[in-house]
Amino acid sequence: MLDVNLTGTLHFYRAVLPGMIAARRGAIVNVRSTTAKTPHRNAAPAYGASKAALNYLTMHPVRERAPHGIRVNAVCPGPVETDMTAEWSAEYLEAALANVLLGRLGSVEEIDRTIGFLLSDDAGFITGETINANGGTYMN
Repeated sequence: MLDVNLTGTLHFYRAVLPGMIAARRGAIVNVRSTTAKTPHRNAAPAYGASKAALNYLTMHPVRERAPHGIRVNAVCPGPVETDMTAEWSAEYLEAALANVLLGRLGSVEEIDRTIGFLLSDDAGFITGETINANGGTYMN
């Protein structure tokens, strides 16, 4: 889990940042999880820890790369309708939805559109931020 979510992100940065620096522009969006903010009973501790580490990997590069026109942000999805959530028991789904103010699972398309916004020029003055796309589960 740490290799995929943490080490994988570092390898990605090493691969794309030189080209972005040369172009003097770029945008990166990390995908976090509400598990990074609070433990979930069905999530492994390594998963939550790896997603929490992405918080730092969203903010730290901004200080070094913003002068090169590179923006780094993150999206923090809440429960989203996926193959994984389809396997949840009715009891667990009910408990998860009790914390979602909108009262439903999000869709993959909603998360995709949020990421697309952060990658677009419409978000050109946003960097070092995490957007909570989680139906009101967590707010800050």
